[in-house]
Amino acid sequence: MKRIKVLLIVLGAAILIFILRAFVCSFRNDNDDDIQISKIDNLAGILAKTAELPQQYQRGEINLDQLNAMALELQDEYDELTQNTIENANEEWGKMQGNLDEQFESIQKTIDAAKEKCDLPDRAEKLWLSKPQWLALDKEACEQTFVDTEWFDSVTLVYSGTYEAAMQQAKIIAEKAKVPVSTEFKMAQDALSGLSAEEIWAITSGSMLKWIIYTNFGLLATDIDYLITISVDENGKLIIEATNYEQMKK
Repeated sequence: MKRIKVLLIVLGAAILIFILRAFVCSFRNDNDDDIQISKIDNLAGILAKTAELPQQYQRGEINLDQLNAMALELQDEYDELTQNTIENANEEWGKMQGNLDEQFESIQKTIDAAKEKCDLPDRAEKLWLSKPQWLALDKEACEQTFVDTEWFDSVTLVYSGTYEAAMQQAKIIAEKAKVPVSTEFKMAQDALSGLSAEEIWAITSGSMLKWIIYTNFGLLATDIDYLITISVDENGKLIIEATNYEQMKK
């Protein structure tokens, strides 16, 4: 009789363990399914946002800097989401991954193409910088740097035209951006004013008398976000320079 009771207890325990194991396995499978569904939903959300970015850029709703930053943020989300490969990933998951890879590649091409254009940075509007009229942009002489490769954004734009037009446009651009004549340049011109025409010519070949330089900073400038220089030389070449000084200091 005791043996039967022991056998029944052992049998009951075995059945209970079997049931518990089955429940745990079922829970784990359900939980894994939920996690996989959640990941697919998140991937679909990233896909939708990524598809919208180029359109927002084309519509002018975001600038190049914002496009780049938002794309990098979505790329980080995508990398984090796909870091651990889902076992038995279905066809939908694979298709979305392929579409996302194509969209990220397309966005990068848009950014690269925009960077190849020598132009004022997107922040130029906030700096009140504008393009000159009646002058031709010399693309070969222009230079640009970008924070993601050279640690800071900068642009140097060179325009050619008549001396009179360049001086007029430089004054208009400087006044609109509230950039005064360079203090150091003005001091140099004042120092030359007391000399004879022959002495001035001997020192500067006469070019100093025709130059003009506008800047929003001095030699000891430290509390400024952007360094701006607008200058015209004796040949009528207008040069606009804008450098993100805040990034340079980091």
